[in-house]
Amino acid sequence: MLCSKNKNIFIQDTNWFGGTWTISDFLRAEAQLDKFLQKQKNLSPFERWISNYIFASNRPYVSAPKGSPFQLSRSYVDVLNGSFCVCVGYATIFKRLNDKSGIPCAVQGLLVKDKNCRTVNHANNLSYLKDEKYDIDGLFYGDARMDCQGFVSLPAHPKMQKLNSLAIPMTEIGRILIKAWQDDSIVEMNDFQSIYYSQTPTASDLKYFAKFFDFKDTQNILKAKYCKKITLQKILLALKNLGFDEDVIEQTKAGFSERNKVFFDKNFQDLEAKSEWQARLKFAEYLVDFLKHQGRRNDQLDCATFVCHIFKNFFDKNLLEGGIGGSWTGKIMSSSQGNLMTMDESKTLKEKLNFIDTKCKIGDVLFFHRQSKDANSPSPENHYPGHCGIYLGNHQYADARLTTRGNAAIVDIENDAYMQLLVGAKDFIHCFVKQEPQKPAPQKSRAEGKAR
Repeated sequence: MLCSKNKNIFIQDTNWFGGTWTISDFLRAEAQLDKFLQKQKNLSPFERWISNYIFASNRPYVSAPKGSPFQLSRSYVDVLNGSFCVCVGYATIFKRLNDKSGIPCAVQGLLVKDKNCRTVNHANNLSYLKDEKYDIDGLFYGDARMDCQGFVSLPAHPKMQKLNSLAIPMTEIGRILIKAWQDDSIVEMNDFQSIYYSQTPTASDLKYFAKFFDFKDTQNILKAKYCKKITLQKILLALKNLGFDEDVIEQTKAGFSERNKVFFDKNFQDLEAKSEWQARLKFAEYLVDFLKHQGRRNDQLDCATFVCHIFKNFFDKNLLEGGIGGSWTGKIMSSSQGNLMTMDESKTLKEKLNFIDTKCKIGDVLFFHRQSKDANSPSPENHYPGHCGIYLGNHQYADARLTTRGNAAIVDIENDAYMQLLVGAKDFIHCFVKQEPQKPAPQKSRAEGKAR
């Protein structure tokens, strides 16, 4: 924090989108927060957290006029002193309140696809809560933008405290469907990519968690990630202790039916009741739609991360479970889940196409050998296999090949050089859905598949 001669204040590198303001504006905003926080002296950490969330979300979503300074609707100082607020504004207010309340909190960035299929930025918060009174100890998301004034997809209870996107555990992040208000969906989580997809934090993850939450080792991060969920009963008890009357509490309770519908009711959560063939077709439909609208940064997803991402978002399953090896691709292949089918890598292209036609189904993960020729099995020393993709039927598969393409796309197997390197496939979907006797629907012709 620096002060200049012209009585401006400059704040940088705080994870809450600092900026330059006059000292009077800065102090005016801080005074508003301090006045609010004076009421929190006898509250537990969880109660303070909810109170901060309600304060942050208690303002309408209003974009600043085109051409306005970037911070006008995003920094907590400008939002509190003005009339504009977008997602970052809610997130920075919530973070600043938590900072002042002694609750570790970070602004979490992500990319989402909007209703026009454009990839846009979004911000919410990740907080570490430890409260013995409520038996809470873990990392939780809050997205005050989703509960702000005028949020159109939830019922208009004038007194209800809309807390539908509060206290989401990290393990549920794939179910935060931002399409709640305009059919958006998450494309990327920016700040802790690998800890979302696996149980192996990267150096970047460790740096992130050490900076904001003082977690300096993998064990503590995983303990906070796989924590107890915060139940509705705990939230209602906190509201009661905050002084809300029974009418408000009952309306808030009613609003949580919307929480289940909007955030946790995945389109295919009843997948176990469907036939395996229906599940495969739905999965392929989801995957094709994802590829049509994806707009990720080039450095985000390699082939294995892409495959894990798709399966996690659709089936809520971690493909790496029980896997070994020096690469994610090897871990997927050696995972304790799924049925593995392998073939001799010396087979001809015609024989490999025959393997696809006779052995593989829609949704199977295909494996290609391109990093080591020592052995056809993964090990800590051997990074076999080196590439993978998801079979879509009709001699096509979804492939994320960052080194050459920069993003994911649908590839025709017959024209793909990687087919020369095919060494196997794994069927996970068979294990993920309950089997019911049913005749499979006829597959579309290859021409129809390509037209799609």
